Amino acid sequence: MKAKLTVSLAALLLLAACNSKNKDEKTTPQQNNYSVKEDVRSDGRFVREMTAINTASIQLGKLMQKNASQPETKSIARMVINDHGQAGNDLTNLAKESEVIIPDKIILPEQKQYKILLTKSGDEFDEASLAALTQVQQSAITKIENEMNYGQNILLKKWAGEVLSQFRFHLEMTQQVKDALKNKMAGL
Repeated sequence: MKAKLTVSLAALLLLAACNSKNKDEKTTPQQNNYSVKEDVRSDGRFVREMTAINTASIQLGKLMQKNASQPETKSIARMVINDHGQAGNDLTNLAKESEVIIPDKIILPEQKQYKILLTKSGDEFDEASLAALTQVQQSAITKIENEMNYGQNILLKKWAGEVLSQFRFHLEMTQQVKDALKNKMAGL
């Protein structure tokens, strides 16, 4: 009986020593299950939001290609469709690698705005669609910057860094075409 008590006491002391050692060390998300769950939730939200933004950008780009009156607007639309399509495919692959679930049903932002665009034509359509694209790009850039600064998944952070300059370029080009169109419409 005394031997069993000694072994049990030794096992408890060993377990306590291991636990106190772990408390003194910094834990990484992989060591701390709570952090892993929180990190996955945050990174998962980023993947879902960026998937929705990529899908909305492609949808908007297709509408712009179909209805735009200016060749510059159609050119931006082609660029957005291609780049967001590739970014979306890459993100989907990273999400699978990182075991982040992308829902089958994607809630698209700006659906109300999209429906309003359907009622416009000519330069008015171009102006409104470029404004909508500007909003989507600004939202994407903000989310990407947040992921780069606060995200935990190294693969998602790398992806964010790779697409950030591309999305900033989209925003810059959209703004230039929007300004040129505004000047044209004002007769300048």
